[in-house]
Amino acid sequence: MRSTFKYLFYINRNKTKKNGLCPVMGRITLDGDIAQFSTGLETDPTLWDAGAGQTTGKTMHELKVNRELKKLSSVIESHYTRIVEKDGYVTAERIKNTILGIAKEPTTLLKEFEEATEEIRKSVGINHSTATYKAYVNGYMNLSRFIKEKYDKEDIPFNQLEYSFIEDYDLYLKTEQRMAKGSVLQHIIFLRKMIKRAMNKGIITRNPFFGYVSDQLVSKHKWLSSEEIEKIMTASIDKPSIDFVRDMFVFGVFTGLSYCDIKSLRKEQILSDSEGNQWISIKRQKTIQNLLFRC
Repeated sequence: MRSTFKYLFYINRNKTKKNGLCPVMGRITLDGDIAQFSTGLETDPTLWDAGAGQTTGKTMHELKVNRELKKLSSVIESHYTRIVEKDGYVTAERIKNTILGIAKEPTTLLKEFEEATEEIRKSVGINHSTATYKAYVNGYMNLSRFIKEKYDKEDIPFNQLEYSFIEDYDLYLKTEQRMAKGSVLQHIIFLRKMIKRAMNKGIITRNPFFGYVSDQLVSKHKWLSSEEIEKIMTASIDKPSIDFVRDMFVFGVFTGLSYCDIKSLRKEQILSDSEGNQWISIKRQKTIQNLLFRC
């Protein structure tokens, strides 16, 4: 494997700056995969030795460029060796990300899940709902509990995940947590998302759960006939609280609003036009889309 690993430095002549200097780029090649990055250095293109991957200049600036490139070479070598010794595998993209400070952490499943959950928290009200954030928190807690009970660990590295992990987790959710199919499927989706994030970051190169098929949730759509809706609307209800629930249900039937949207509906969101017609203007919690419709 060592013979397939190489790196070099080159200049991008197409991006010559006004001061006449060109940016120095780096390229890492491993098993046919290529990762390119900017070193943050600049040099005189007329002094660049493409074969040696360094400048031939003798000015203070050019000598500094060569010193920095030598340091960067050592960094690339050391990261390659460290990652191989630690995880047993390495990719060109991962070496690049490590050099640039991208995806140094997390390299474990729960740390990645924690990071993803924090990203959701920060985007609540922007492109995610509070319910989505709570679902992530719940998913994290159940996965953490499973790893602790099954493996007696606080976390597990991505490179230690095997196909049996997702099978055992699926069974754990069904038997130990007594979850319904829909809840199990949601937790499995979260797990798959963490694998996808890790692969996108170069933490792992293959999907350890490739080929796994979850039990599909077959939902039976239920609807009410006009006669049934009429019965609900005309039913005599003594308790004010139940009567209120009935009103909200009927309101949802005719508006198509979900429970969470009805719950968050405010008086100022009900508008009237010049003809006296009433309109509802809200932002759907699930889709975070603005919605305007006539009552």
